[in-house]
Amino acid sequence: MQHFQKPENALRRADELYAVGQKEPALVALHDVLSSKRHRTWQPMMEEVMKRFLTICVEMRRGKASKDGLIQYRIICQQMNVNSLEAVLRHFMQLAHEGAKAALELAEKTISDKVANLLDFDDLEAEETPESLMLATIGGSADSKKRTDRLLVTPALKFLWEAYRTVLDILRNNSKLEELYRDTAAKAFEFCKTYKRAVEFRRLCEILRNHIHSQTKVDPKWKDREPPTPEALQVHLETRFGQLATAVEMELWQEAYRTVEDVHALTLLMKKPPKPSSMASYHAQLGQVFWVAGNGLFHAYSLTRSYATAKSLKAAPSEAELTALASRAVLAALSVPPSSPVLDLNLLEYDLEHEKTKRMAQMLSFPSTASRATLLAEVVASGLLEAAAPEVRELHALVEKKQVPLDLAAAAAVLASRRRLVVPIRLSSPPPANAPNAPMTSLSLSFAPPSPPPSPPPP
Repeated sequence: MQHFQKPENALRRADELYAVGQKEPALVALHDVLSSKRHRTWQPMMEEVMKRFLTICVEMRRGKASKDGLIQYRIICQQMNVNSLEAVLRHFMQLAHEGAKAALELAEKTISDKVANLLDFDDLEAEETPESLMLATIGGSADSKKRTDRLLVTPALKFLWEAYRTVLDILRNNSKLEELYRDTAAKAFEFCKTYKRAVEFRRLCEILRNHIHSQTKVDPKWKDREPPTPEALQVHLETRFGQLATAVEMELWQEAYRTVEDVHALTLLMKKPPKPSSMASYHAQLGQVFWVAGNGLFHAYSLTRSYATAKSLKAAPSEAELTALASRAVLAALSVPPSSPVLDLNLLEYDLEHEKTKRMAQMLSFPSTASRATLLAEVVASGLLEAAAPEVRELHALVEKKQVPLDLAAAAAVLASRRRLVVPIRLSSPPPANAPNAPMTSLSLSFAPPSPPPSPPPP
């Protein structure tokens, strides 16, 4: 271990070693200053030392060394200058992102292929086996893509992924840098979405879940530890909203359901209600999740809550947007097939699907006796039907009154011809012969803006 009287001496020595290609000794010299007890007091030159240390780590892709250096720097500036730690962490993530971008561009030039075709490996943290290395060595030119993945793409993306994990781990118990924690999680979500990393996204969700669990659990060893502040819980909640949006966009529906459970757990810990602006988009995302899951009733309830929350905002959406939200909610309620309520009192045996549905209704504060009839009654009583488009109100009147299904289809086709409603009507099962006036069992409805008129044919 080298001993330097001043940090600038170590920085000068590291620059000299770096100039002649001695990156490893330069890294060691800078690390010795960061870990020395003589330099535990923060000074501006220490920030320059740390940035130069991280630059060399990114070039050499030393993930463990960068994490150890950041931990040492956190000890140095935690009490005196937290802003310096934030600047260093942002600089580290920027360097890692630029390194991954440069590696992908080089890989594109090497094998003349698009970036999307270079991202077909499953796990960034999977280790190379002797068999795979041997096959890659004797594979010849046919395996040039796999060799490029192994030498360029995989190490760059793996280091970027480790950089996000490292920053999140450094900030997990730091109440002074909660905004940076949220921004880092958002960048990690964007990384998973851009590079189609489903495995890493699941791990990221588990990491965030463990962080909030470690902050909120009751441990006798940490009696003096303060619980998370309301602002910290709001930051975690907004992070979960971003997590849910990413899960919906990546179509990872199991993680979306688990994220809904995380949101419910956080709302129980919060003494103040969440921000209405965040809850409006949250209910809209819930609607997408339940639509894919085939739960039409919860899909309609989510859209109803989304409209009610958006209407109560201080900066409420425009009248046209509110009309569109109300129309979607009414159409979703009309498309719910008649079925038994969520809570079936005549259920004699344990039904796992029934228990899941009932538990989800409790978490989302939906009525346990929710049904199509109660939902439509709530739509009418709350004034949501009056806020919908005129075509939707007419369709509601058509569907709810008794008539022959074929007549209903013809009347709905007239509404569809106005170019505001797209109403494909389908009977999921033919009506019985002895019930000619039976209502249809299923409707598929959607609301869309008017389409432009067709262009005239050329003369």
